[in-house]
Amino acid sequence: MKGNTVFLAMAVVIGVVALCSAPGPTWAGQPIVLSIIDNGGDYASTGVIIENYKKANPDKVKEIKLQ
Repeated sequence: MKGNTVFLAMAVVIGVVALCSAPGPTWAGQPIVLSIIDNGGDYASTGVIIENYKKANPDKVKEIKLQ
């Protein structure tokens, strides 16, 4: 009987924690402007990747500004 009570208590605690957990991520309502500060010149090697991400996700990235 004691084992069942402990199991039930643990199940209730797990259920409450699951219901009170943090909500999922919130996304921007519109595409963002991504500003990149190229301090060490890394954009030369990563620029293609970043541009491809912009092309693949036009609903997320509106523009890329390089500073």
